[in-house]
Amino acid sequence: MWTAIDWACRRGYRQLDFGRSELDNEGLRDFKRRWGAMELPLRYSYVAARPPRSTSPVTKRALAALIQTSPPAVCRALGELLYGRVMSFA
Repeated sequence: MWTAIDWACRRGYRQLDFGRSELDNEGLRDFKRRWGAMELPLRYSYVAARPPRSTSPVTKRALAALIQTSPPAVCRALGELLYGRVMSFA
């Protein structure tokens, strides 16, 4: 993270978006706050008949356990495959 901040500062950037976090992921939220990040509410709009279904807590825990115990190549592949599809945080 420090390398990214240093790189951005050297190029004149003034802000860094740390991305969204689930409200119940207190560890990640705390990590971002310690870097000085400010939490802002996110508003979502959907161009569909109905918003996407949220992923069940059991599925989220199972995927988290799989990702934490997998080698980096598997994590990257899972991220490419699942992000935005299964991991809806709505």
